[in-house]
Amino acid sequence: MPKFEDYLETNDALFHFTSAKVAIENILFEGSLRFSPYSRMNDPNEYRYQDIYDSWSFGSLLQDNGFSKASVVEILEHIIRFNSKVCCFCQSNEKLPGYYKPRMWAQYSDNNEGVCLVFSKEKLLYYIKNHLKYKYLFSDYVAYKGEIPRSRYMIHQNISNSVNYEDDAITHLHNNKNNIYFLKHTDFEQENEFRIILIKENDDINYLTIPIKDFIKGIIIGDRFHDSFVDIINHLSGKLKMEARRFRFHKGKYDLFNCTRISNR
Repeated sequence: MPKFEDYLETNDALFHFTSAKVAIENILFEGSLRFSPYSRMNDPNEYRYQDIYDSWSFGSLLQDNGFSKASVVEILEHIIRFNSKVCCFCQSNEKLPGYYKPRMWAQYSDNNEGVCLVFSKEKLLYYIKNHLKYKYLFSDYVAYKGEIPRSRYMIHQNISNSVNYEDDAITHLHNNKNNIYFLKHTDFEQENEFRIILIKENDDINYLTIPIKDFIKGIIIGDRFHDSFVDIINHLSGKLKMEARRFRFHKGKYDLFNCTRISNR
């Protein structure tokens, strides 16, 4: 059994930064991880489909031989915004382990007062494939470009010979899933993001939650994590049979320490 610190540098480790409140009250206490509707993403290039709709390429005619690009776009937009559920993680790269990201601690973990949860990618995907009902599952690393190509918005008349608009929309989604779900601006590149996308059958706009006990590996609390919550973290770590560490800036460098109380001053 490899040490936890060694495991953190493997390709199997997924890192999820969040606040202490969300980690304690929701993820750890309730024992569940939340997948969000795609419409709740924080990047306007992803959530503003009411504006993106106007930029879809329809060609010179909206209809030709019974094919309505407008209808395909409406269905596709609905699948992406409401049927698609997403959960985002960081992964390690050749330079740094996934938890060693000071900007992520500042932005997503309440300025170092929050936590970084560690999950097993293999066990998480295994759980999804064997225990959840979904229509499609996509998982991959996010790629980064200075400009997002408009090709993902282009509906071609030769997608199919039918007038089944939903099939045409799904075909376009599969053909362009990397540009639709796994492409962001280069400003996000240091996140080294890995995403899991679940496309559900129904139109439920709520969050999707799944139990974490089979795939959670540990928790790393931030440099400013409050001492009053440390005992709670250690109790929940024992309950979930996971490791617990503290990420501290100490003697001029960041490092991992045991999850114990320290002065936050």
